[in-house]
Amino acid sequence: MVKAVLFDMDGVIIDSEPIHYRLSKLYYSELGLDITDEEYYTFVGVGDVEIFTRLKTKYGLKEELGDLVETYQQRYLDHLRSQKEQKPIRGVDGLIRELHRKNYLIALGSSATRQNIEAVLEAFQLLEYFSAVASACEVEQSKPAPDIYLLAAEKLAVNPSECVVIEDSCNGIKAAKLAGMKCIAYHNPNSGDQDLSQADCVITTFEDLDFEGLVRSLG
Repeated sequence: MVKAVLFDMDGVIIDSEPIHYRLSKLYYSELGLDITDEEYYTFVGVGDVEIFTRLKTKYGLKEELGDLVETYQQRYLDHLRSQKEQKPIRGVDGLIRELHRKNYLIALGSSATRQNIEAVLEAFQLLEYFSAVASACEVEQSKPAPDIYLLAAEKLAVNPSECVVIEDSCNGIKAAKLAGMKCIAYHNPNSGDQDLSQADCVITTFEDLDFEGLVRSLG
């Protein structure tokens, strides 16, 4: 029986991937890196610490890891706060409110920082619907490791088998499945060419979504 729904944030609640793409490419260029789109899209769903660890190792960046991460995260947060017209992905806010009305437990499991998560949920007036938030800074390993989603389930006091995850990235889907959870993939064209094949099902919109019917079909 499904008791809880766990949402990813970037690419599921907020269409942030175009923002990340633009800010990341600019920052990488400033660091003297020429990151291809193919390599960039392998980072989708992965935490900033892991991303910059990979970049430091592969390209021999001399900057301290903490400085790299802090600079990028502050730039992204500044951008979020400056965008007053940013809206949630169409239909996802209605789904969240419907799930809350039907007494599902709702949590967010994101590779973003807690500060960024709260900024987004507060801006969209959705924070009150979430009983728990699990962020990358609370776990040892970010996605595709299952840690974030396992922590979210622990905070909700439910078993992983009682959770359904909604994700948009290959790394996020891997995390959900490794956590022993069902996973609904949202196909977001702005998230790049993501392999969604490991998800239990794929949707292309949140509007008029029969969530309970969909969950029943998953078995």
